[in-house]
Amino acid sequence: MTVGPDVSGDVPTKLRRPLVLMYHGFTAAADPLPGCSDPHELLLPIRRLEEQLTHLRDRGYEFLDVAGYLRALERPVRRRRVLVTIDDGMRSVGELAAPVLQAHGVPSVLFVSVGLVTGAGEPPADEVVKPDGPLLSADELQALPATGMELGVHGWDHSSLVGADVDALRLATAEARSQLTDLTGTTPRAFAYPYGWHDERAAAAVRDSGFDVGFSLYNGSGRHAIDRVDVKPGDTLTAFRVKCVPGYRSIWRASRRVPAVSRAARTLTWRRG
Repeated sequence: MTVGPDVSGDVPTKLRRPLVLMYHGFTAAADPLPGCSDPHELLLPIRRLEEQLTHLRDRGYEFLDVAGYLRALERPVRRRRVLVTIDDGMRSVGELAAPVLQAHGVPSVLFVSVGLVTGAGEPPADEVVKPDGPLLSADELQALPATGMELGVHGWDHSSLVGADVDALRLATAEARSQLTDLTGTTPRAFAYPYGWHDERAAAAVRDSGFDVGFSLYNGSGRHAIDRVDVKPGDTLTAFRVKCVPGYRSIWRASRRVPAVSRAARTLTWRRG
């Protein structure tokens, strides 16, 4: 008998790697913002985050912190587990998401570009006027671990590391890790690639800088470039459920090669509900 994707409430029967979700910013608006206010589709309505957390808990997921995720990489089990990750460090994370995550007892990891936090770096030219909202300050970041939100590195100034030279890689990995340690008093264990992209040299730099784990988005390749599931503001609960299905990333990559399939799926699941 052929067994399809596990979308029921039954206990999973196969060993599996924990699900890793990727978020960015948040909004208090009840519905996704119009394109002019959120052109990069990064600001998730906070009510949808609450719905998603409730759904995961109802499905029996165990919420992991970074330490738990690292242990899970070494010991796959049958039960469902999930790590919540957030990129960029927008102020809406502290104002909206951190209280919700703490109220639900959900640990998370927030990836920040250290140079942008300290003011020592400048964002890439195409991000200077990006209207996604202000970033958390150093003081605001320092308060987040007490809520259950660990801090990780998201490069130095959010520049892509693909094709970066040796000095740029060192700044984005080893130096950024050292400066975030100085800023918070805790050495970060996890790294997330700006824009989700990496190449072999970038992954090697992350590994050699002492990070225990690294996260990409589109092209996972080993412990220091693990792909994640990107949660979009327009994802309905139905779409979110689909994204949580084991093997979703493989299905997603295949759909990208057939644009008509990708468009049809988006039309069926986006913004409704």
